[in-house]
Amino acid sequence: MPCRASSAEDDAAPGEPSATKRRGRVENLRAVQPGTVGREHPATKHGATSEAVVRPLAARRKRTFLARHGIRSRDLDALGRARLEQYARLAAQVELLDEHFRAHGLLDGKGRPRPATAFYVSLCNSLRLATDKLETHLRTRATDPHDELASYLNAKRAAGD
Repeated sequence: MPCRASSAEDDAAPGEPSATKRRGRVENLRAVQPGTVGREHPATKHGATSEAVVRPLAARRKRTFLARHGIRSRDLDALGRARLEQYARLAAQVELLDEHFRAHGLLDGKGRPRPATAFYVSLCNSLRLATDKLETHLRTRATDPHDELASYLNAKRAAGD
């Protein structure tokens, strides 16, 4: 008979299902509090890939950006809103990884980079590019399209009269 390590089935009391058999049951589900990493998200290490964690932080980043620049979301066109959403999500993910590395360090106990380090570098580069694209888009959209239309119509009227 082959050797095997003890399993959860060995530890279960007689008449109770093992931990592996209880895994998918409704009573084992926990309510998730968005924006928190830790006990509420037991399998989450840094939260940068968790939609429930990233979404509220991204919304906060978006509100902060709009308030800082004195614009409203409805003032942006569809491309501007998409670029803002991309910027906010990337900024939230970078913020989560910053907190993770601040608490646990960039290197593990053996001096090797943690697994999330490559993801962090990729996110930082993506955030830089998204910021540049958002800035360029906002600069090109700085002129009010209504003013452009009004000046065009005024020029047409002046040429026609």
